Amino acid sequence: MVPKRVSVLVLKIEPSLLFYYKDGPKALSSFWFMVWASGASYTGCTNSKVASFMKWIQWLLTVALAGDEVVLVNIDETPVYKQLQPRKGYVIRTETRNNRMCYARVPLRDRRGQSTLVGCVVNDPVLQSKMPQFLFTNDRLVNAAEKAELANLPEPIRWVNGSKGWNTAGAMTMLCTAYRKAIRSVRPNAQIVLFMDCATIHTAENVLMHCSRLGLHICLIPGGMTNLCQPLDTHVFALFKKTLADLQEMERGRHAFGMLSTTQWIEILSRCIWSTLVTRNWSSAFTDNGMDISLENLRPRLLQLLQVHMPMPPGPPDDRDVEMVLGRKRENFTERVLRVSTRAAERKRVLRLPASARLPSAGFAAAASSGAASSSSAALPPLPPPAEFPPPDAAPARFTRAGSRY
Repeated sequence: MVPKRVSVLVLKIEPSLLFYYKDGPKALSSFWFMVWASGASYTGCTNSKVASFMKWIQWLLTVALAGDEVVLVNIDETPVYKQLQPRKGYVIRTETRNNRMCYARVPLRDRRGQSTLVGCVVNDPVLQSKMPQFLFTNDRLVNAAEKAELANLPEPIRWVNGSKGWNTAGAMTMLCTAYRKAIRSVRPNAQIVLFMDCATIHTAENVLMHCSRLGLHICLIPGGMTNLCQPLDTHVFALFKKTLADLQEMERGRHAFGMLSTTQWIEILSRCIWSTLVTRNWSSAFTDNGMDISLENLRPRLLQLLQVHMPMPPGPPDDRDVEMVLGRKRENFTERVLRVSTRAAERKRVLRLPASARLPSAGFAAAASSGAASSSSAALPPLPPPAEFPPPDAAPARFTRAGSRY
């Protein structure tokens, strides 16, 4: 007789209890209902993921970029609909008015996901108004009138023409270049740390190489933990969707039949992006999620998950930490994602050495010149041991099509 598979899951409940369910995969739905009804929360490897992520951040800010001007950037995608599903309300029954007219008319084709907004927030309120917000639309589902409106969106809202409504790895290189250019226009000497989730388009080989050429420090948000660690998911997108729904309802209420015109959704979306992403200060979202040297303002939920790992061990994230954050194993991925940060940390280490160790020929040259000037026949001092300098950059200088260097 073949024994049944046993599904063993560990969950943390207050007070701590252990649940073991032994009826196999078919009973998992009722098992999760029991967990939800009891108020349990699945801990699994959540603590380790958050701890690896926080260790990565602390190493970046306190070692690799210590003493530098740092700009933190978070980008992520969210679907955008021409018209959201209308909310339910109340209708007063009257004898003179047809009750069939008392509802919002939203076509099914407008409720489907046809566009993607790549939102961007930074920890600098001055830079926030300069950061591009990219909108991807499906060209097959956008008519000529809508394309004319999309082409005239106010800066820094930008429409990406010629796409299928999704962000891709090829488009990510263009986005990273635009973000760097916007930051360099205001903070020319700032070090840029780019926070992204572990989506395939963010961790593609060409994206990581392009970020390395641009000098961008990459920090990946753990897979499945964006609702806890990513500022756009924890603070921004919920307000964005609520504001978009409110503006659409307001405009539909002004129409006699509760409808929106063909191009009106673009004007509403532009106003929503401008009010929630362009003119708003989101620096507190970074400190609340632990993206700061100090963890004093960390949200209670994250602080609860980190208590078992405090104090965090020093040092850069190793292969195990990166694999824990990524959620899967990739060969030589740690070296590719940490290439820029490792070089910066090595430069900091060399600069902390004494002057004689950093410049081994300086002491010999000074002694030789002083010996030539004097008639003393004293022997020259021996050379100090050579210092370990960071290896030179293997990548040659690159230039854009416009001729600018990056």
